Amino acid sequence: MKKIISCIFIISLVTFLFGVINSESKQTSKEEAIEIANKTEEVKEFLKFYGKCDGCVSTYSVGKTTLIGCVEYTTIFMCDSKSAKSDKSSCAWQIEYWVSDACSFRYPNGNKTRITIAIDANSGMILAKNPKLEYIKDVRYCQSDDDCVCLSGSGVRFLGCNNFIHGPTHFAGYYKCEKCKCINNSCAMAMPTGYISLKGTITRGKGGCYFSPDRSQDIAYSIYLGRKVLGEDCDKKDITFSGKNVIVGGIIECSGGYQPSSVSAMNPASPQQMASPFCTIKNPEIKFIK
Repeated sequence: MKKIISCIFIISLVTFLFGVINSESKQTSKEEAIEIANKTEEVKEFLKFYGKCDGCVSTYSVGKTTLIGCVEYTTIFMCDSKSAKSDKSSCAWQIEYWVSDACSFRYPNGNKTRITIAIDANSGMILAKNPKLEYIKDVRYCQSDDDCVCLSGSGVRFLGCNNFIHGPTHFAGYYKCEKCKCINNSCAMAMPTGYISLKGTITRGKGGCYFSPDRSQDIAYSIYLGRKVLGEDCDKKDITFSGKNVIVGGIIECSGGYQPSSVSAMNPASPQQMASPFCTIKNPEIKFIK
């Protein structure tokens, strides 16, 4: 009886050890790693923005298993060089997603919009995700000024601010700037302060005269000058300087600010809908130019 029990114990131990060894030697496959990555909230949110490809030419997807709508992905297998000679090498799958050049007609610099998921090849555990989920879910989320970019392009005036993930996909283009700051974890335009001198035109509007800076000034809102400018009543339709080119100088004061309104999650490349600040220049210095 003792011999039978001993044999059973030995068989059970061998079976257990074989299972442990076998589980350690079995690595996560490329397909399994992709499946794990695709189930993360980061990838799900990324595909909400760019996974659809309305208007794309169907041939873009023919024979390309690494294309999901406007999103391409690639897998890289990496091992720690220090343990490369060991039977228990520390290896990982890195899956990188980006907005395909195939959709450049919608997202001009989309290939600069990327996220990365790293997965342990032995355990299948997620090692790292970059960037944070908040950057993907909110086109203006930020933690520092370096996270923010300006939205604009050739012949297009300043349109607002996005973070570094979604800025490259904006239809008008983007660039790194000083105007967009991280304010309360949201990329927004910092309001001008102090003395300014800008070129533009004066027009008649509700409650008085307004100054509209030229596009080259990168200010996408009008500045209130008051009810009377250069001795003329701005409530009258026949003010002589309406539409003429001028340079306006003075101390600017702003209230309100660029507060983001809702932007379609399915189309972050649409023009930003922003509430303009109310800015005024008291006792403006006005100089007419040709």
